[in-house]
Amino acid sequence: MDGQCGDVGRADDAADRLRVEEPLEAWSQPGAATGMINYYRFSVRESPKKAEAALRPISAPTLVIWGERDRYLSPELAEPEHDDVPNLDRVERLPDASHWVHHDGAERVNQLLIDFFAPAPPAKN
Repeated sequence: MDGQCGDVGRADDAADRLRVEEPLEAWSQPGAATGMINYYRFSVRESPKKAEAALRPISAPTLVIWGERDRYLSPELAEPEHDDVPNLDRVERLPDASHWVHHDGAERVNQLLIDFFAPAPPAKN
């Protein structure tokens, strides 16, 4: 292995090597790629018109966590239309994270999720 894996970057130290090697090891297991491939197969089974007609707004409170260095999705996708996500709480952009934001910024992502899902403090009377 040459220490390169898509957006993961160059593996210059033990932590970086582990970050590259663990997913590669998991993806190398028999049958592991099936779920990933089927996800993309399913996404193109219906016509775009029929798929769009089936979409419904996301009504749950929503937090978007976006990696600014995402090479695969365009930045405007981080800001959903209000009609599509009427309860958008906010969009958090991580400047040093890629498409794999949960790997690149694990501690920050975990804290954002903990804060987002924490119960709201009781209202003062």
